[in-house]
Amino acid sequence: VKKLLLSYSYPGNIRELKNIIERLVVLSDDGFLKYEDLPLLDLESHADDDKTSQGDLTKTLKELRTETEIAHIKEVLASTGQNITHAAEILGISRRQLSNKINEYGLNDR
Repeated sequence: VKKLLLSYSYPGNIRELKNIIERLVVLSDDGFLKYEDLPLLDLESHADDDKTSQGDLTKTLKELRTETEIAHIKEVLASTGQNITHAAEILGISRRQLSNKINEYGLNDR
C-alpha cells in the first residue's frame, strides 16, 4: 500500500491525497490499510494521461465534471454499503445535498 501511495501521481494535487487518506482510514479494518482498499486509485488511467482520447477532447468541462461526480458518488456509496449519511460525510456535503444529487443523476435506480 505504501509503495502504491508513493508512486501515484496525484493529478488532483494535495486535495486528492487528503481525500484518499481519509477514505483509506474510513475503509480500514482495525487501522490496517490493505491493497484491497485502494480501488479508488485509478493507476492505469493516470499512466495513460499523455494519451488522452479524442472523445474526451470533445466533451465540455461541465460534462466531464458531471461524469466524474457521478462516478465518485457511486464509488463512495458502494464503499459505505449505500449508507447516505456516511457517504455524505466522506464527500464533505450534507445528507440532503447527496440525496438531491442521487435523484438528479438517477442513482437511486441501483
